[in-house]
Amino acid sequence: MATIRKRGEAWNAQVRRKGYPAQSMSFDTKVEAEVWAREVEHGMDYGKFVAVQAFKDTTVGDLLDKYKDAVKDTLRSGVWVVRWVSTMQAEPFLLKPACECSKQDLKTWIEKRLRSVAAAAVKRELNTLGAAFKYGIQVLDLPLKANPVSLVARPKNPRSRDQRWSDEDLDTLAKHLGSPKAPTTPRTWVPFIINLALETAMRRGELFDLQVEDVDLEAATAFLPLTKNGDARTVPLSTKAVALLKQMIGNKKHGDVIPFSRVHFSGMLWIALKELNLSHLHFHDVRREATTRMAEKLTNVLELSAVTGHRDLNSLQAYYKPKATELAKKLG
Repeated sequence: MATIRKRGEAWNAQVRRKGYPAQSMSFDTKVEAEVWAREVEHGMDYGKFVAVQAFKDTTVGDLLDKYKDAVKDTLRSGVWVVRWVSTMQAEPFLLKPACECSKQDLKTWIEKRLRSVAAAAVKRELNTLGAAFKYGIQVLDLPLKANPVSLVARPKNPRSRDQRWSDEDLDTLAKHLGSPKAPTTPRTWVPFIINLALETAMRRGELFDLQVEDVDLEAATAFLPLTKNGDARTVPLSTKAVALLKQMIGNKKHGDVIPFSRVHFSGMLWIALKELNLSHLHFHDVRREATTRMAEKLTNVLELSAVTGHRDLNSLQAYYKPKATELAKKLG
């Protein structure tokens, strides 16, 4: 007969039966503890018992490490996963056995994280943690009836940003950083990158992954073999985008179009915007601005999605933010 006891905020279930090692697990609710105990006893009755103790040495931290090693070379986000797992090492719940990680453990961690990072960042981290538990259940055979991450409520995102870059903002930034006919230093590259993003609606990662050999200036296209959503995409180039790329590529025949890292670029842009009292502007706002401007030219949403790479046509509504003054003119 199982013993169910409440210990602190958790319910602990213990199953003792002659000929088997004692089994113990903690749960958020009494019902979960009772269900688990019945399943253990049923397994003992019918020879399907798997000892929980065999997994006691696998902590949540161990699980994250094993998941990290499994995906670091296969997922596009593998580098981020490696970095994130290293930052998680100080979290107390990582020392708990993975099969005893409770909903309360995760809720406590979420509340703590929301004090230092945005809700969107926490949701991304929860997705990774959930993927790690899924890996543990499906590959490592952790005796979990449910993925604990699926039991917690996700933090709500704040209202989507509607900030737009104006031509004045772009001119101010270019004058501050220098705007030669061709970029020569990392600092003078920044306006070129911003303007190319504005002309193509390409994401930061797509811009910095762009290879010279994938740009066809005569056909006015840029081929992206691997994008954020995992698909390849050919981006049509405007006349201004072609002119920008000619200046950026120069005489290069192959290699990266942008000769330095996105991290370096992000740092320079952040400093420049701070110096100009324009910290309310973000690079991602350029993609929204580009998509909004393109929407005025490409009224067919399928054509617009083909340029921007959006799979979900409804998501384009988040980027389509026409200025009220422009709508007023159209209304007459």
